[in-house]
Amino acid sequence: MFMIADGERQSTAYAYLSPIKDRANLHVLKHATVYEILFDSSDRAIGVKLTKDNKNISVRARKEVILSAGAFNSPQLLMLSGIGPKEHLQELGIRVRSDLPVGFNYQNHVSVFVPFKMDYSQAPLEPTDPRRSPLFTSLVGSVPAIGSEDRIEYENVNYIVQHDSQDLLQFCAFYHGYENRICQTLFDESRGRDVLLSCAVLLYPESRGRVTLRSADIADPPLIDAGILRDERDLERYVGYIENTLRLLNTTLFRNVEAEVVDLKLKMCEGLELWSKPYIRCFVRCIVATLHHYVGTCAMGSVVDSELRVRGVSGLRVVDASVMPRIVGGPTTAAVVMLAEKAADIIKYGRHINLNSNQCQPQDSSYHNHQTKKESEPEYFQNPHRKTTKRYKYPHHEKEMEHSQYQQTQKELVHEVSQNSHEKTKKESDIQFPKTPAIQDKKKSDI
Repeated sequence: MFMIADGERQSTAYAYLSPIKDRANLHVLKHATVYEILFDSSDRAIGVKLTKDNKNISVRARKEVILSAGAFNSPQLLMLSGIGPKEHLQELGIRVRSDLPVGFNYQNHVSVFVPFKMDYSQAPLEPTDPRRSPLFTSLVGSVPAIGSEDRIEYENVNYIVQHDSQDLLQFCAFYHGYENRICQTLFDESRGRDVLLSCAVLLYPESRGRVTLRSADIADPPLIDAGILRDERDLERYVGYIENTLRLLNTTLFRNVEAEVVDLKLKMCEGLELWSKPYIRCFVRCIVATLHHYVGTCAMGSVVDSELRVRGVSGLRVVDASVMPRIVGGPTTAAVVMLAEKAADIIKYGRHINLNSNQCQPQDSSYHNHQTKKESEPEYFQNPHRKTTKRYKYPHHEKEMEHSQYQQTQKELVHEVSQNSHEKTKKESDIQFPKTPAIQDKKKSDI
């Protein structure tokens, strides 16, 4: 679910901005913070206010403002601009422009792991060099491509860490973000033995959180109530997962390697019978960790409409993971890229788009109108690091427009013949179809 080019994982900046960074109509202002969206008297977004180098600057928009600040900062900026829950904004003295449930519906993927320690002398897998993992060899692992030896090193396919390896500490603290005490206990309790980490991710959580303002100052980060495991159904799913995982201890394979579950000695769970249902509930609450897939705080339907326009105002859209009404069942990168691609089509052509040969063709009447002024045809986006890849193709080629009109003319003539068949029967030879303009008028150099 990541962007891969030439065998390497790419960021959206590398894949989308790098190929077009020299365009005359692209302006990127770095090290600037937007703190308010500007509106006119009719509540139409006309620009933004920002700070840069301790100076306040107003930037005007000719058409509309598009907000893409993420699941935390997009709702923060909307609320600071008067778009959000009425009572919450009034408490902070912010004028209300549109009373919307901004900041609600926060969702995220979380994970829980069960650590096993086993006899490495009888382990079923050959010891592996972490530097040979896909993370370092193909640069397509589950974290950004890294290759320096001073960073985390682990086998990221089976999550089996070799005995007495510092990789276990780095994996625990860096990848999962657990506090040092838990990671040190995991290391100490498994000395002399390999460690198998069985990890489970809750793909469709029922729990919901909320993002609110700390103050009316953009410098104050928003308050985040993650709401993790607030819904009991999420907790019970993890309890069932761990109970099933513990049954592995009774299998022949696990017995052969003398596998045991590592006791993390959690202080909050002291006094509970080890691996009883009450202990498992406590265990899950203690070690559940975020995967940083934040979505939902400006949800489509309640905050934005089907074209990502903010309700109650005009000239303002939100295009980021915050508009997802429900989290996807996997990493959110691909879903956000798809959402942005769709938003670009909607902004340029409108909501009703027909996909034909992987090209988006607007279906409004002006598309087939010869009198419509043709827009300048953009060039293909060419990645300078890939010699032959043409990333995007737009439908503004005159040949395609004329060919589309030719097909439409055919349909209209056939329809007219069927409607008037009772007056006069026409043979197919009587219908004079126009020649395809793309073939008749175009030279090879133009096609």
